[in-house]
Amino acid sequence: MHQCVGTTTGIITMPNTTQLMPEYLSDPNVFVCPSSAIMDTDDMYRIDNIGNEVSVLIVDPERDGVVAGEQHWWAGAGSYNYWGWAFHDADMDSTHSIPFGVAFSVIGAVPGIDPAMLGPLQVFEVYLWERSAPVLLPDLTNLTAWMQVCDSDVPSGTAFLGGAITTLYTTYRLREGIERFFITDINNPSGSAQAQSQLPIMWDLISTRTYNFNHVPAVSTCSSWMAMSSSSGIRTTVVRSMRPLPSSGT
Repeated sequence: MHQCVGTTTGIITMPNTTQLMPEYLSDPNVFVCPSSAIMDTDDMYRIDNIGNEVSVLIVDPERDGVVAGEQHWWAGAGSYNYWGWAFHDADMDSTHSIPFGVAFSVIGAVPGIDPAMLGPLQVFEVYLWERSAPVLLPDLTNLTAWMQVCDSDVPSGTAFLGGAITTLYTTYRLREGIERFFITDINNPSGSAQAQSQLPIMWDLISTRTYNFNHVPAVSTCSSWMAMSSSSGIRTTVVRSMRPLPSSGT
């Protein structure tokens, strides 16, 4: 998740492509939903400093240390939301919630939905945790310091906003077997066990505007973490769908 800077206010939820492209993910088109009304595979490419067509998700493709004008990776958030965290209390009826109006006031944005509507506090805590990381410099010279925060778990008991919010449990970064951390009674593991298919990972954009949806009439799909054989790694599968959010004042 990335905090927008400059004149743009909000957050961008997408994988850190500077750590993926091109060694672990070679095809940027996977970030574009084929049925998107606002994104196209052409949006994933640009002309680099020496005239070659390269992915916008790669910073410094020429490996010459020149990154000016190459910060275009946010195009990867045009179709999907991605979270690298194992959320176990992040439903709309979560045990711990926060009004959207309060959360957005901290972010510095105006919600397009009813500000009194409750959302999962765990997701907001992850935002606050990542916001505590140093601002990532354009030349990525402080990437290590940035990753030490953004690639670590959010510990239980962490205080945010001057103590107004304190985490009640640890929110873990995604990794193989992370669902086993949610077992709270070793004598009855099935009572609190959570399957990998229950962990939301990536989902279509949701909005109060129909044209932002990948699937008309305004349906979004959610993908989950699924274990495969050791030779095939991780895949995603559609597990649920979501309808448009109600607009503010409706």
